[in-house]
Amino acid sequence: MTKALSPAISSCQPNISGFLRELPGGEASLYLSRFTYSANRLKGNLEEDVALDKAVTPATVDPLRKPLPRRWRREVLEQSVVHRPDPLKLISLLPADANGQLVVVSHGLWDEPESFKGWGEVLVEHGYTVLLPD
Repeated sequence: MTKALSPAISSCQPNISGFLRELPGGEASLYLSRFTYSANRLKGNLEEDVALDKAVTPATVDPLRKPLPRRWRREVLEQSVVHRPDPLKLISLLPADANGQLVVVSHGLWDEPESFKGWGEVLVEHGYTVLLPD
C-alpha cells in the first residue's frame, strides 16, 4: 500500500482515485461496503471525540523552562484487536507518580508515535499516563 500511496501523494492525488491508479497490475477492486464501514467508524470516533472535548476541561501544563527529569518508564505493549490481523503496538509512558489521568496521542495516518514522543514526555512528567499507538 505504501508503494502506491507515496506516488499518489507525489502526483498531488492523495485520494482513492490516485491510489488506485498507482496500484501495480491491471485491475483493482474497491469494496464500497468495507469503505463505508470504515468511513462511518471514523465519523463515529470523531463525534465521540468532539463530545468528550466539550464535556471535559482541558488540563493545563506550564511551559518548559528547564530539562525534564526522568521520573517515568517507557514500555512497548502489544494489544490484540478484532479488526486487525496483527496486534496493535503501543508505546506506553508510565509516570512514577500517576495522577489517574490517561492521554492517548494519535499521530495520524502518515506519521508515527515517535513524532509525538516529546509531547508524551511532557505529559508523563506531569503525572499523566500516555499511550502512543502505532
